[in-house]
Amino acid sequence: MGDVVGRVVGLYRLHLRRRGLARGSVDKFTCQLTAILGDVERWQDLTGDEVDRWLDRRTGRGGLPMAARTRYAWLSCLTSFYDWAADEGLVTGANPIRRCARPKLPPLRPRPLAAADLAVLLLTTGPGPTRVAIALMRYGGLRACEVAGLRWVDVDEGAGVLHLVGKGARYRAVPIGPNLAAELPPRGPRLGPVLGERWSPARVSRRVGAQLRAVGVDATGHQLRHTAGTDCYEHAGGDLVVAQEYLGHASIATTRIYVRASSSRLRTAVEAFG
Repeated sequence: MGDVVGRVVGLYRLHLRRRGLARGSVDKFTCQLTAILGDVERWQDLTGDEVDRWLDRRTGRGGLPMAARTRYAWLSCLTSFYDWAADEGLVTGANPIRRCARPKLPPLRPRPLAAADLAVLLLTTGPGPTRVAIALMRYGGLRACEVAGLRWVDVDEGAGVLHLVGKGARYRAVPIGPNLAAELPPRGPRLGPVLGERWSPARVSRRVGAQLRAVGVDATGHQLRHTAGTDCYEHAGGDLVVAQEYLGHASIATTRIYVRASSSRLRTAVEAFG
């Protein structure tokens, strides 16, 4: 990658950090930019057709064509970058990425874990950082980045809450329920990690995912957050606003992706008018 491109990507990285994006998101976006901008002749004159052809050449897992959702994410990243570059006077003219056709995506669906899978996971996971991470995601609805960044100074046992700053630098207070309280390790140094070790968000995801696979559960760690959100939604009487506050979403539309109404709730609703 040329020096000029490297400097531009560095400036954009600083811009993303100032916007309050999580470190994992910043790393992902800048890696995507580095890949494509370092592989074209003149990034200032990049066209939508060039981007489409470049993405066509990339493959996904197992050499299969890139998934529609992955392609959409690449285009979204590039669109935001070229909007920023125009604001900074680094490029002129219309944003070239806006001429690229966005793939039509199927709607995302809630993916909470089955009760039996959760029981196996908790029964077979021994004490240690991985179990603490699982508990924070399962009983607190935390993201991997929030688990990695949680310090004891953020744990207010007197008030019974976790003080979190999540995506978009949004603050929320997550109640510490009895199940989560039982899983928290002995309190450590004020600025020490609750996990007991300093883990990156990627490591949290890998370790929790590996533990799920080890016990025969075909799921990701992030699905524990779907599980927590669904449980919150159910016990809040189907109140999406409560679940939104609990999960720390900016939009209630995002919360809808995370929570699944139980079959008994649907049956009760239908029987009430049918």
